[in-house]
Amino acid sequence: MRHLKLLIVILISTGFLFGCSKITKLFDDVKKETKTSKGGSDDSGDEPAANDVEFYNKYINVLNTISPTVDSYQKTYYQSVPEPSKLNKNSFVTISFTSVYINQIEDNLKKYKRSYFDGGELSKLSTSNETMKEEIETAFKNFITSIESYKESAVRINEYYKDNNFKDDLSKAKTLDNEIRNKYDDYSRNFDKFRDVLKKYKPKRVVKNPDDISNPDEKAVAILQNMLEATIDEGEPLYETFSAIEPNSDISKFKSMAEEFKKNFGAGKEKVLAAPFTDKSKYLKHSFEDYFLKMASDFITACDDFVKKSEGGKLKGNAYNNESDNVKNRYNYLVQAYNSTIGMTNSFRVY
Repeated sequence: MRHLKLLIVILISTGFLFGCSKITKLFDDVKKETKTSKGGSDDSGDEPAANDVEFYNKYINVLNTISPTVDSYQKTYYQSVPEPSKLNKNSFVTISFTSVYINQIEDNLKKYKRSYFDGGELSKLSTSNETMKEEIETAFKNFITSIESYKESAVRINEYYKDNNFKDDLSKAKTLDNEIRNKYDDYSRNFDKFRDVLKKYKPKRVVKNPDDISNPDEKAVAILQNMLEATIDEGEPLYETFSAIEPNSDISKFKSMAEEFKKNFGAGKEKVLAAPFTDKSKYLKHSFEDYFLKMASDFITACDDFVKKSEGGKLKGNAYNNESDNVKNRYNYLVQAYNSTIGMTNSFRVY
């Protein structure tokens, strides 16, 4: 059971990675190094220190939480604002709705700066590896600095286009355009550095084999954990493929992957429902049924709807954006359900 507890803690980290398309490629190559253990421990016999796992998880959460809002603002800017050379006094530009992204960026910056610089949660984390701590914290601080700089440019852009202010001085458009693009490039470089250092110190995952577990509750928990992990591992490339889709582009690969995901999820679900949960662990099964199962089913339905409507020629303009956002939102809800369910599983004890 001691090994199982550490295993489930480690798996939390994987769930934090899937909130946005930029992050979905983060650990593809690391997954190849994962090993399955017959006796409940890693083949090397080494298990990561619990505080190292917690440290890693907290900073993965930072990366996952703050990046989507920056990416969303930049994407909307590209879609809503004409190139400076094409801008004129008759242009219709509205990006006021992006203020919600700016507000989210500001809120996240305040949250994590307080957490690290003002005696909050991040400042109290420790590791058994001081080099790991130093490298991750340095990358985090540079990442935060780049986002602060980006946010300042985003605020200036919103003010410039607010109430058609841009018509008073069209020449500023090129300056601001260059500025936001350069700031986004700097943010992306710091994102990559932060991502890479986290990848460098990712704790090795220890995978249990349910067939080698005699205790029914521990066996059931292992089956549940394997199903949760498999769902997220298969959902990651599916979502990555979806994120690359453009209006009117070929969706055959996404369709095939979505069908495979649906089939495998169904098989995994049946294994969990048939697992030997007793009265001690049955609450985990109920949580799976009431939350994770529902969120995964909603994600599958959103994928199915997107495929059907795309093939039927019904996705154009706002309709496409709405269906696309629905898939993205359902995927994020699935990840949240994964994190919650893994957290409950991690709290399980056999006495």
